[in-house]
Amino acid sequence: MFESFAGALVHLGAAGSGQRAKIVNNALMAANMGLAHAAMEAGALLGIAPDALAALIKASSGRSFGFEVYARLPTPSAFAHGAALLRKDVDLLQAILPQAPGTRSLAAAAGPFLMEACSSVLVGSEA
Repeated sequence: MFESFAGALVHLGAAGSGQRAKIVNNALMAANMGLAHAAMEAGALLGIAPDALAALIKASSGRSFGFEVYARLPTPSAFAHGAALLRKDVDLLQAILPQAPGTRSLAAAAGPFLMEACSSVLVGSEA
């Protein structure tokens, strides 16, 4: 039954391990998207056309699934719903492992993108 719903079946350990793995995976996705955001901002500051830079990165060593998702967005706020879910998992990871260097690195990489992407949700909720 599980094979019909999953691309990969991996036994992760005791009960709850799957949920914890999901939190780590989503924090990594958020960090990858955050780094994609930073890379595209750096490219813009260097005068590189965004579409050309995105095409190059998607075919080069900087590629990642997170970059590919990010590169399809017209603006970060277009990912507001997904960003809110990723923010939740980054926050959960920080609550579970607040002093872990890896947690701090993931949150730092993800933070600016998630803040910008979620800003339209926050502004809309205040109305």
